[in-house]
Amino acid sequence: MRKAELEDELLDGDPPAREIQDAIDKLNVRMADARREIAQYGVKSNLTDISAAELRKEWEDYSVPRKQPVYRSLIREILIHPATRPFNIWNLDRVEIFWR
Repeated sequence: MRKAELEDELLDGDPPAREIQDAIDKLNVRMADARREIAQYGVKSNLTDISAAELRKEWEDYSVPRKQPVYRSLIREILIHPATRPFNIWNLDRVEIFWR
């Protein structure tokens, strides 16, 4: 169905066309809500735009999804070395972080 035909049906009050338009309107509202929610978790993409003092002050209030982009921008790689025998237990000394 072409756009002009759909517009004519909407103007004529055709029930199926009205249902389609109602569904489109509902989806647009849901997409706008989703965009607002995504923006809530946004973090400045360039960490030079935020001071270390600001980041330290607000860090505890950040949710995990909001902290993840910060980690990604600061850490290049995390290497976990193999456990040594006979103890196969977690040891923080096995973790090596490579910063950007």
